[in-house]
Amino acid sequence: MKRKGLYFILIITGIILLGHLWNHHLSQRLKKDGIFTTGKIIELEHSRRANFSLNYTYNVDEKIYEGSVACSFFRCENGKKGCKGKEVNVIYSKSDPSLSDIDLGIYNNKKGKRLYY
Repeated sequence: MKRKGLYFILIITGIILLGHLWNHHLSQRLKKDGIFTTGKIIELEHSRRANFSLNYTYNVDEKIYEGSVACSFFRCENGKKGCKGKEVNVIYSKSDPSLSDIDLGIYNNKKGKRLYY
């Protein structure tokens, strides 16, 4: 019985470690070949995976990409939920434009996973 518990702990630890390594890999890709552009916040919606999901769009070579980031609830200084409609800085990978991160400025502390900002 103790051996099963040890295996369980090792498997969970391995999964957590792999998740951190993957996040670090994506972060390094943005730092290595990231390109900056301007995007727009579309909405802040309640999500099952996280408390909320902040959805945004940005253009790369005349193609519109959508991104999202897990975050907690917040309102902008103008009172809008999640700063809906606000233009923000976005960094995306030159080799894979669908990989991106959004700069929420003073609200970056509301984001769950931070690849670049």
